[in-house]
Amino acid sequence: MSKSFSALSSAWLSGLFFLWLPALALAGVSGPSSSSTGKFTLTLTGTPEYLTEYKNGSRVRDIAVSGSSASITVSSTGTYRYDAWSRLCLIWGFGGRCEEWDIEKISLGSHTVKVTLEPNATPPGSISLPSTSTSGNIRVQWGAASVKPKSYELWRKIEGSTTWKMVYSGSALYKDFSDLITGKYEFRARACISGCSSYTSSKSITVVRTPHSIGVPVTNLYGSIAVSWSSVYAAEKYILQEQKDGGAWTQVYNGIGTSNTLTGRSTGSYLYRVAAIKGGITGAFKYSTTVTVVRSPLSISVPVASANGILAISWAAVSGADKYLLQEQKNGGSWTQVYSGSGTQKTLTGRGSGSYSYRVAAVKGSTTGLYKQSSTVTVISIPQSITVPASSTTGSVTVSWSQVAGADKYVLQEQKNNGSWTQVYSGSGTQTTLSGRGSDSYIYRVAAVKGSVTTAFKSSSTVIVSRPPLCQGTSRYRVVQLVPIASVGARLPERQDIYWLSPVMLLAAGVWPEPVNLLARAVTEIIPIGLELVRRMVVLRPAVAGRVARLLLSACQFWRFSQLTAGLSNYLGISTRRHKG
Repeated sequence: MSKSFSALSSAWLSGLFFLWLPALALAGVSGPSSSSTGKFTLTLTGTPEYLTEYKNGSRVRDIAVSGSSASITVSSTGTYRYDAWSRLCLIWGFGGRCEEWDIEKISLGSHTVKVTLEPNATPPGSISLPSTSTSGNIRVQWGAASVKPKSYELWRKIEGSTTWKMVYSGSALYKDFSDLITGKYEFRARACISGCSSYTSSKSITVVRTPHSIGVPVTNLYGSIAVSWSSVYAAEKYILQEQKDGGAWTQVYNGIGTSNTLTGRSTGSYLYRVAAIKGGITGAFKYSTTVTVVRSPLSISVPVASANGILAISWAAVSGADKYLLQEQKNGGSWTQVYSGSGTQKTLTGRGSGSYSYRVAAVKGSTTGLYKQSSTVTVISIPQSITVPASSTTGSVTVSWSQVAGADKYVLQEQKNNGSWTQVYSGSGTQTTLSGRGSDSYIYRVAAVKGSVTTAFKSSSTVIVSRPPLCQGTSRYRVVQLVPIASVGARLPERQDIYWLSPVMLLAAGVWPEPVNLLARAVTEIIPIGLELVRRMVVLRPAVAGRVARLLLSACQFWRFSQLTAGLSNYLGISTRRHKG
C-alpha cells in the first residue's frame, strides 16, 4: 500500500515538474539599458519572487517583487545587474497555494542597466535687465550655473497678477521680448538637469510705451491748435510739450486726456511731442509734424479820401511773419495784388476817381493767413469842367460844374477884378445862381470835398457884368397899386413882392400921407437895382431909409418923380407936393 502510494506520488510530482518547465522557459526580466536619473522600471515575465541587485559586480540587495513590473531607484552611478529568481514548489495545497518550496532557487534571467546619474542643478547667475523700457523691446539675461544644466527656465509675473508663468526654456543665457505693453514685469530664472535648481532673485522692469500717433493740423489761421494722440494701455497720464520756431520745449499739458486745444498762438512754426507716464516713469516722446500758425494783422490804416490819387496804406506788424501781401479792390470789383514784401506800409499813386478797399495778409513759409480788410477809401478828382456865361447885364450869374463821383459837397469861390478869392457857395449841388453883381469882371473856381479832403480848384473863364444906368428907360417904372392899411396890427399877405413903406420914406419922396401905414405892392416892372434898394430899405432904420430914398429919387429925371407922386396922390386922394431940399 505504501509503495503504491509512493509511486503514485512520485509520478504526480514528476508530472508537475515537467508541466512547470515550459513556464520557466518563458520567465525573464527586461528594461532600459541605461538611466541618467537612477529611476527606471523593469518588466517581469513569469513569476519571479525577487530580484538580486548587483552594482559593478558586487551584490547590493534582494528586492522582493510581485506582478509584472518592478520600479527601481538607485542613488549613484554604476553598472547594475538584476537577477530574477524563483523556487520550485514541492507541495501544492488547495487553492493553488504552495505548501512547501524547494530549497534550491531557479534563475529566471538577468538584466543590466548602466546608470549615469547627472549632478544636482545649481542656480543660474542673477537676472540682468533694464529698469525701464519705452519701446517694449527688452532682453532678460542671467548668469551661467556652476553645474552645466540641461536647460534654463525663465519665469515672468505681470503686475496685478500672483501667478508666475514660464516664458522660456532652453540653453541660452538670455531671452528677448518685443512689443511688451505698458506695465510692470517681474522675472526670475532657474537651471534644470534631471531636476531644477532654486530660483534666482526676481528683478522687475517698468515698460512705458510711446503713443503710436499724434495728430495736429497742418496750418492754423486763428492761433488755436487742436492736438490729439493715441492712448497707451495702463498709462496713468500724459505730458504734452510744445516747441516754437526751433526754440526750447515747454510743457503745455499734464493730464489723463488724449487731446488738448491750445489757444492764443502767435504766428510761427510749432512742433508738439507727447509721452505717457507710468509709476513716475516717463516714456519716450512721440513727435508731431509741423504746424504753421499765421495770424492776421490786427489793423490796416487807410485815408478816408484822396484828392490826388495818392494813398498811403499801413498795417500792424505780425510777429514771426516772413512777408505780407496787399490787395486792392476798386468799385467792388476783383482783388488785385499790389504789394508783396516784408514792410508794413505801402504808398500807391495814380489812383483815379472811385471807391477803393484794401486787405492785407501775413505769410509764413508757404502759408498765407487771413486777410484784414480796410475801410473804403474814396479818391475824388477835380471837377472836370466849370461853366459860366461870358457876360451879364442884370448882375445875375449862373455857375455850373461837372459832378465828381464820391464827393460830399462842392465849394465855389469868386474873384472880382483879380482881387482875393471869396467863397460864395458850399453844398452838394452842381450849380448856383449869384445875383446883385455890379459891373465888373468876375472869375469863379470850384473844388470837390470828401470828408476833410478838398481837391484842387477848377477855374472858369471870365464873366463880364455890365449893368445899365439906373434911370435908363421909362416904360419899366410905374406904381400899380398902393393899399392903405387901417391899423398896424393887420395881417399882411405872405408874399415876397410885398414891402412896407414907412411914412418917412414917403416923406423923403415928397409925399405927405395921412398918419397911417401904407402897403405898397411892387411889380416886376421895377428894375432889379431899384427892387434891391427897396428891399434893403425895409430893414433899415427910418432915417437911413429916407436918405436912401432921396438918393434914388434924385438920380432919376424929375418927370418920373412927378409920375410917382401923381400916382400916389390919385390913389390916396390927398394933396402931394415935392419935398424941398
